[in-house]
Parts: sequence; C-alpha cells; structure tokens
Amino acid sequence: MFYVTSLDGSQVEPLTNIGSDFKMEQSVDGTFIVSFSCFPSTNNPGYDLLRSESVVTIKGNDFKVKQYNDTANSKTVTAISTFYELGKTQRDGIFSGNHTLNNHLAFVLNGTGWTYTVDSDISNVTNYINKLGDDNVIALIEKICKTHLVEYEISPNKTVHFAKQIGGDYDYQYRYKHNVSDVVLIEDTTNLHTFIRGYGADDLAVSYSSPNLSTFGKLEADPIRDDRFTNAAALTNYIANSIVDVPELAIESRIPELTSRETGERIWLIYEPLNVEMQTRILKQTKGLRNGELITESVVFGNSLLRSSIDLLVDQQEQINDTNENLFETQKEYTSKFEQTDERITLEVEQLDQSIATLDIKADNINLRVTNLATETNASINLLSDEISLKIDKGGAITDINLTPGVATINADKINLNGAVMINGTITGSTSINVTTDINLGRMIRFNDFTTISSDGGSIQLEAFNYMYYVALHHFFFGTVDFSAANLIGLPPPTIIYIPVEETGG
Repeated sequence: MFYVTSLDGSQVEPLTNIGSDFKMEQSVDGTFIVSFSCFPSTNNPGYDLLRSESVVTIKGNDFKVKQYNDTANSKTVTAISTFYELGKTQRDGIFSGNHTLNNHLAFVLNGTGWTYTVDSDISNVTNYINKLGDDNVIALIEKICKTHLVEYEISPNKTVHFAKQIGGDYDYQYRYKHNVSDVVLIEDTTNLHTFIRGYGADDLAVSYSSPNLSTFGKLEADPIRDDRFTNAAALTNYIANSIVDVPELAIESRIPELTSRETGERIWLIYEPLNVEMQTRILKQTKGLRNGELITESVVFGNSLLRSSIDLLVDQQEQINDTNENLFETQKEYTSKFEQTDERITLEVEQLDQSIATLDIKADNINLRVTNLATETNASINLLSDEISLKIDKGGAITDINLTPGVATINADKINLNGAVMINGTITGSTSINVTTDINLGRMIRFNDFTTISSDGGSIQLEAFNYMYYVALHHFFFGTVDFSAANLIGLPPPTIIYIPVEETGG
C-alpha cells in the first residue's frame, strides 16, 4: 500500500512499519497532506529511502516529504501532495480572452504530467480571464477556480477533478449535539447580514430579507449596484446569494454517521444554540490507518474552515500584488491584449486616451479598426469571402469603398485620380464632368437627341488633321457664315440672272 521513491527517482521500495500516529487530511480547499512515523525493520526496504524530498505513494496518491525528523529508532515525516510541486513550475506565455473551463485548464496543465476531469455541467461554460499565464501553475489554477467559481479535488494517478462543488448532495440532515463527540471549532457571526438592497439599470430597485431576520434581527449589508441587471427577479437572486445570512461554523465530529460521508458533501444542520437550520458541508476529512486500511476517523463540517495566519498572509500578499498590478496598469502609456475563443481571435493595442487599433479574426470575417480618440476619427477594413469594405469617418464626413464580385462602389464628397487612368467598359450616370485640360478620344462621341455643345459665350474651334465630315438630314446655320478663308469645291456653278434694262425714249 505504501511505497517510497528515492530523491533521484532511481529506486522504488515498499514502506512498512507505519506508526499509529498516521494521519491523512484532505479538505475542500485543496489541502492534501499526510504525516506519520516509520520504524526500521528487516522487512521495511523503503525505510532508508525515506527522507526530505522523497516521494511516498499511498493508494495511488503521491506525497513529497517536506518535514523530516530522523532519530535512532524512527523517522517522522509530513508530506504534501506532489500536485503542489507545480507551484514551482512556470507557465510561460499569455492566454487571454473568453474561454471554456476546459480550454483554460488545458493551457495551464499542458506538459505538467497531470491530467484533469471536469463535471459535464461546467466543462464548456466560458468566462473571461485577462492575461492568464506567466505565473506558476498552482497560482493559475487558483485564478481559474476563482473566475469559474469551481473547486478541485486531487485524485489518484496524478489527476485533478473540477466541479462546481466537490461532493454530493444526498439531503442528509444532522442535529447538533446528537452525539457528544462534536466539538465547535468556529462560531462566528461577524459577517452575518439578514437584509440587503440592490439597484440595477433604469432605476430598478429591489431588496431581500433573509428567513433568519426574525432570529437575528435586521442586519443590513452594503447595497449592490450593478447596471447589468434589468430584471427584478434576477437582481434579487443575485443580492440574496451575495450575503452570509447564517453564522460561520466549523464543527469537528467523530460519529460514524458523519465519518461515512464524502468530502464536500452537503449536510443540513439543525444548530439549536443559535436556533438556525442551515446547509453545511463536509469541509475536511482526517483518515487514520487501521490494519493496513485507510479509515475516516473524524470530519470537520460547517460552512467555514479554520484559517491560519499563513492563509491570512497569503490573502494579504495577493491583495498587495493586485494593487501593484492595477497601479502599474494606470501608469502605462500603452496597453495591449490578446483574446482567443473557439469563435474568434482579437488583438488590441491602445495608447491611453489617444488611439486604439483592433484586429478581429473570425472564420468568415476579418475586421481591422483604428480609432483616434482625440480627433474622433476612425477607419476600418472589413473582409468577407465575397466582400471587402473600407471606411473612414471623421465627424460624420464618411468615405467608403465597397467591393463585391463584379461591382466596386466608391462614396465620397471628392474623388482624386492622379496619374494615368485606364478605363475598359462603359461609364454611365447622371453627373457633370469638368476638365480643365485636354480630352483625348479614341474614336467617337455619341450624343443623345437635342444635345448642345456650348462654349458658354466663348468660341469653339474644330480641327482635323485630314478630313472633317458633316452628315445630317438638315443643316441650320444662324448668324453670319463666313467662307472667305475657305477653298470651296464641288459646288455647282453659280446661276447668272440677267435683268433686262427697260429702254426709255431719249
């Protein structure tokens, strides 16, 4: 049942002669440790291998020795699950964005040698984590659990199981002091509240009164304001779950009815000293060794585990780190982020209070946007499989180009074409064309009926290198027609009309 692996991993031997002080503790907060004494004998080949940093395997669970005491007649050790050795393994890189619990865990545990299982009801629920990575694996696991509101339990064969809550809910009910072995470890009403108000969007206001208000009186919590809520029922449920309306309790018991329950299991507790009925949990199990078998000797149940000074110090340091990170963020001139989900990838770079550039990539769409906050100008490029759109907007002055199969559309107050412009096809439309220099035509100009060529009061000169032909059913000339400088050919000879002179007498 017990094996010990040497510090260098080269030897594995059975470990026997374990003392009666053996204790294995596992709790819903992830704690998993063993402590025991071991004695030398001729049938205890693992005794010499047992020392600091050696690994003890018990029922498929590996524990690394962290505290070690060696005397002439025995060795006493305390060892923690090797899962926590991942606190010394760094996960390089950043994995930001809105992802499923499965995706977050796969990123963090990849290559560690540990596998994981996830309850089906939470495995594909997505949550946003900014800048997941560049930290040790245990810290990142804790960050994932806080974001997804889940717990984990260390299982045999280097497996970690994640659930909304570890343990089952079998509607078991227990009345305090049903057995004299119960010992109250915590009874704390410091954070107890029985009334709270909530405020949402559009002047939505609700309140919640706990059923325990009649027992403890009206103890009002700070109100919650959250504009995400527009539904009264949803907001009421949210604020009701945000307060602690029962005492914080931790009770240790050795009665068989409770030691047979599993870690994390929910238990209804009738706690007569404070006249409340509340749902608690098996928070911690302590196992002993009897005839070579692990037996649960005691449990701690309630709704709050004892917190050591080390726990409080860790929390305080996390708060300091978060504060320093926030201060650092506010001091930076530039920020950037990378978000990835199953549906999209987003990259963004921002110069604070100046400009933002964003690239969104989806399976059927790529969008690039640049926004200048100071000038209120933004430009975008949107790429689809059958369409490309380019747009720039400054204070409502919009220019856009749209390309679809066979059609290119340009909308702008002014379009400037500089250089040689080649056009193959037909130009149609109802607009004016103003040209200040020459127009060179390849062959023919066609006019609609009643078309006028006008010089707006100036002169029109028609020139041809060889011939100029005028073809029409009728020609009409108005004004003076001057052919004095022309050589006319092909005209019939002029008709001479003689007018007789009347003779008169003389």
